[in-house]
Amino acid sequence: MEKEKNSSQVNPHAKHRERVRDLFVTNGFDGFPDHAILEMILFYSIPQKDTNELAHKLIDEFGSLRGVLDTPTEVLEKVKGIGHYTAVYLSMISRIAKQYYFERTGIRLECSDTEAIKKYVRARFMGEADECLYVLSFGSDGFMTNFNKLTMGENDAVLMDKRSVLQTAINNNASFIVLAHNHPGGVAAPSTGDITATRDLIKLLNDLGIVLYDHIIASGDEVFSMIENHKFATLFIV
Repeated sequence: MEKEKNSSQVNPHAKHRERVRDLFVTNGFDGFPDHAILEMILFYSIPQKDTNELAHKLIDEFGSLRGVLDTPTEVLEKVKGIGHYTAVYLSMISRIAKQYYFERTGIRLECSDTEAIKKYVRARFMGEADECLYVLSFGSDGFMTNFNKLTMGENDAVLMDKRSVLQTAINNNASFIVLAHNHPGGVAAPSTGDITATRDLIKLLNDLGIVLYDHIIASGDEVFSMIENHKFATLFIV
């Protein structure tokens, strides 16, 4: 009790914070605007300062709560009032949410269920600011056995390392694989390089008795499946 009293004396904003926390405990974030949620998040990394103004500033800068939480650490650090500790803390939120989502749902994916795979991939790319490549491996029964991140790129410069893809599929004893990569800030559609790499990998994997079932490209909330598009579906017929 004495500790709380001393804390209130040191921090003039303690009573406001206590009211906000009590409201959250009672109602969750129901009725909280974006800036109020962000303000509360900032309570725990900026203990001795009014965080309301900073929360508004961040929302104005990045457009929404999601925009703030998806912003890379090094960009957040450039905002006045945000130090390295707070930038890292904010960047953790979406990663924690993503980890919770996959543990909570316990998704069991089948390679032929393209819609489910697209939703899964969209969630996996949540919070990814750089282009990166994932390999989903499926066993002979068609169900996913492994999910591997192979490379991290800078902006839209991901390197499609065919040898790593092949090795990952072999290590996972995969019968089928699905590739997925993102185009941050771009469009959810394959580039010329993506199409060429897909064609090459289909042949290389087929020689090993492994089927490349699909190649998915994500950008924001948009997800594109090559096998679903008539223009590219014929690539997967070998």
